[in-house]
Amino acid sequence: NAFVYCTILRTVYVKDSELTTIEAGAFYHCDKLSTIDLPDTVEKILSYAFRECLYLETVILQETLTSINQGIFKDWRAHGRVHFCRD
Repeated sequence: NAFVYCTILRTVYVKDSELTTIEAGAFYHCDKLSTIDLPDTVEKILSYAFRECLYLETVILQETLTSINQGIFKDWRAHGRVHFCRD
């Protein structure tokens, strides 16, 4: 839960990484978070990873993602968009 309650975090942009999994609750209640851009190395997003990211507007995921667990966007109040990108 690396960024739990990190209320000043606005953007997550990860490139050139070996990150393969977004852990459960990793960004729980990052209530100012508006944009997430994950690299093509991410294969799994575990439960409630972005729970209570109330105003998340843009999520960019790669086609290499193979598993999304329950409730990753629970309590998401913004009218945002999730984009799946190809290389």
